[in-house]
Amino acid sequence: MTESKKIFIVGEEKLVNEWTALCNSKGFIVEKKINGERGEIQCSSDVWLCMELSFFEKEQKRHNVKTIRSQNSSCTILSSSVTITATEQLLWLKNEKNLLGISGFPTFIDAPLLELAIPSPVLRENIQRVEDFFINTGKQFSVIQDRVGMVMPRILSMLVNESFFALQEEIATPDAIDTAMKLGTNYPFGPIEWGERIGYDYVVKTLQAINDEYGEDRYRTAPLLKQFMFTQKL
Repeated sequence: MTESKKIFIVGEEKLVNEWTALCNSKGFIVEKKINGERGEIQCSSDVWLCMELSFFEKEQKRHNVKTIRSQNSSCTILSSSVTITATEQLLWLKNEKNLLGISGFPTFIDAPLLELAIPSPVLRENIQRVEDFFINTGKQFSVIQDRVGMVMPRILSMLVNESFFALQEEIATPDAIDTAMKLGTNYPFGPIEWGERIGYDYVVKTLQAINDEYGEDRYRTAPLLKQFMFTQKL
């Protein structure tokens, strides 16, 4: 029964709040900690599953993961691995075998399917626990290779980025770009609108992480997208 299972969630406010609302609605007992809030992580020994949803700062994520493990040696950690692979995160834990990666990206929680990255050393019992978690939250999952950007975050971020290059070159207005993509491809949102809903800072960070990994110019962030990111933060 999910009522007897406790979930601990820590990370960026937007992602923590999305997952907290979903888990609460499915009967899980949720304890949470948002990055930047006062106080330290408190992951009790009876926590069944931990979600680490830090996205922007590697050192913050490293601190959270190591603190969770020091406080609870048995819980499975399901960690956002869009900008840092699950394999790299396992190295922080000296190659323990209980951390898996998830496509933690704002608004993706509304989708019926999420991506899961399973590093090769992970024990089957941890995979089973995550599978049970997805079943209880009504989500399907697809197992993908453990790569920076994953699949949908990479594709969507590049789509948003390309739309800003088009906007920067004055090919079309924001409304025209969004309308063309919604009507032409049947997307639920246009790329500029979608980027705003996700948060342009998440899009930019994803592109930067992929560019750092592969060093290819196609992942270069549009200057106008960076300007919109700064404006959105004001």
